[in-house]
Amino acid sequence: MSSQVKQVTIQIVDNVTHLEVVSQLSTIIFAKKGDLLDVTIIIIPNSGFVYPDHLLLITSALNSAIDRGVVVSGRCRCHHRCRNYVSRMDFFQSLGISFEECFARQSSSGRFLAISKFQGFSQGNSYINEIVEILKGMQLATSGMLDIISFSLGELLGNITEHSLVDEGWMVAQYYPSKEVVRIMVADTGQGIHAALTTKPRDAKYTSYSPHQAIEECIIKGVTNGNGRGNGLYGVANFVKENGGILTICSGNCTLMYSNTEKRVLDSPFWQGTAVYLEINSNKPVKQELILDGHVGFAEDFDDWFGESQPVNQESNKNLDSLW
Repeated sequence: MSSQVKQVTIQIVDNVTHLEVVSQLSTIIFAKKGDLLDVTIIIIPNSGFVYPDHLLLITSALNSAIDRGVVVSGRCRCHHRCRNYVSRMDFFQSLGISFEECFARQSSSGRFLAISKFQGFSQGNSYINEIVEILKGMQLATSGMLDIISFSLGELLGNITEHSLVDEGWMVAQYYPSKEVVRIMVADTGQGIHAALTTKPRDAKYTSYSPHQAIEECIIKGVTNGNGRGNGLYGVANFVKENGGILTICSGNCTLMYSNTEKRVLDSPFWQGTAVYLEINSNKPVKQELILDGHVGFAEDFDDWFGESQPVNQESNKNLDSLW
């Protein structure tokens, strides 16, 4: 235990990347019980535009530190042009920061999922259902496509509740109609992909995997420690590839960057656990049979996870860009 107060400054500026945010969180991530942290969060993009997945990384790291017994104090400075948005995405609330909102909250249904902590599969699945409501207004919104996305997100959720050893995590999603994209992040602060894959796997070959190998192969069909089918991240990766989207997986000191033009693993700032980022193009539908190699039992698999599929409401979303 250290009685010396450590100063931490986190800045969210224009064009900041996920890995740059994680790098700024390193002192928080490595802090131990009894450590004293004085944290200054500065959200000052010149554009006044901030992405909620960047905020989720801060929320997850700080709350995990507090849960470990780290003593945290601090402050937040926020650009006046994005202050209301940051508050509406429940960033201040998630950190216990007092902020008087001077606007009327509109319903988030079909537009965004604010920064949300889930404990257990059931609560996490309720947030997945909210994300599906966002997707219903897109060209992607065929019944089969929504089933695929729900199934894939459910498998991500299952990875946390079954493999991370923490049974909880954070989730956020935002649809940007003018950009025709939806951004989704699911993060936990558990043991991470390498430990989950290499600790007592049914297939002994995985015990010798390096962190680099583990994250590189986690999107390959059938790669699992034996407690699942290995279809979760595989299905997500196939969807992203066919959609022309982006998949980023950060775990430990490795980050996988995946799209239809690249697959590479980077040495990166340490993230305790796993953070998965998805960027989906709302104007590019994907054929269902391309996601799980035409797996004929997909509908049954989906019903096992979530129950019977519901009819799709094709009503268009209102323009979120004017909500604030």
